[in-house]
Amino acid sequence: MSRLSKKTLQKRRRSESIHSGTVYQQKVAILEHLQQALTPENAQWIQPILNRVGRCKPAYRCNSKHCPTCSNAKQSKAVRKKTKQLKPLGKAQATTTSSKSKEYRVRGGQRMMDAFEGLPTAMLHCFTVNLCLVSFDDDLKETKERYLLKLRKVLNKLTDGAIARGKFDIVSKYADDLPSEFPDIDLPFGVFNAALPHTRHVMLHIHFLLFDPWMTRVELRNLFAKEFPGSNRVCARRTRDHTVLECGTMVGGAQGYLEYMCMEKVELSFGDQSADAALEFVQIDSTWDRRNRNFSFGKSISVSGIVIDQDRVKYLERENRLQWIKKNWSKLSYAEKFIHQWMSNGIDILAGIKSLPNYRAQFIDKFSAVLLLHCNWVRWNFFEVIDFVGFMSASDSELALLEPPD
Repeated sequence: MSRLSKKTLQKRRRSESIHSGTVYQQKVAILEHLQQALTPENAQWIQPILNRVGRCKPAYRCNSKHCPTCSNAKQSKAVRKKTKQLKPLGKAQATTTSSKSKEYRVRGGQRMMDAFEGLPTAMLHCFTVNLCLVSFDDDLKETKERYLLKLRKVLNKLTDGAIARGKFDIVSKYADDLPSEFPDIDLPFGVFNAALPHTRHVMLHIHFLLFDPWMTRVELRNLFAKEFPGSNRVCARRTRDHTVLECGTMVGGAQGYLEYMCMEKVELSFGDQSADAALEFVQIDSTWDRRNRNFSFGKSISVSGIVIDQDRVKYLERENRLQWIKKNWSKLSYAEKFIHQWMSNGIDILAGIKSLPNYRAQFIDKFSAVLLLHCNWVRWNFFEVIDFVGFMSASDSELALLEPPD
């Protein structure tokens, strides 16, 4: 077997590991390919990565996105200590700490979390905005600065006291396999929506946690969608409860989302072309650094002095809960469905009383529905012997005969 064929087989093996291997296998395969592809022409952006990962030790973490240990939570096993203080209900406080952590994702998430300490979770929103498609020969630092101006243009329209912390990131994609639609102005030179080529490009995007004391998540998303038009380009999610996995990774919650931003992922799934895609990714990634990826807007509430309206917080918590119930209605038990149906119909009745006499014609039907629902729940047989109108017009002596069973 010739030497050339051996190299080809090794390259295919590395591509397979990068494409479908575990995180650890992916990182090892990328480092092997970088070592094999090292030449005087590309040493300027490959050699620093190899040197940095080579110095990584348990006592001194390199925190490189290409390190099999530092970029893999299952390998790093970041230790977290539970705080002894109780977490106030609905507050976005970090319930786990790791002040001496050597992991960049943990330290970065905690550092950004300081600005949101003590804020209501209902007012924190997790945003992802896909900014543009970039060719591999572009400069990410310059491109990021151009779209940073557009982001700040939207953020300046928010209410006083708004806070945002996040990270810019990149991911390799085929132009004709994008998850979002971009206007032609946000595509590389020579690439148009009418005929997207099957070639690899880099999608520049940003993840950030946003706080606004008065605007809802839908209103905030609409502002960003207006500045960044295109389907599936702006994603806004509510902050969920967090979970700490056995490996030390925090999933969900405000701090969990901030730590997710700091993971510096390298996602390359291009089959037998994954090894070549790794070289392209490393080359363009060398055009910026961590300082260029950081994103910050607004001051913490301790500095700005903004007062949180607690009535507003309760309203947002109720809306979030109702949205969750609507989305997961089929998963609820009969008892949970009954409670929400009974309360919703009762609220409609109370609201309708204010609009009498226009509401009078509907009052009997709505009240009958609520009473029927209640009777079905407690297994009363009122409606087998009398309807609602007859019940309301019956005398006391007649009602005595209709007492429900104990």
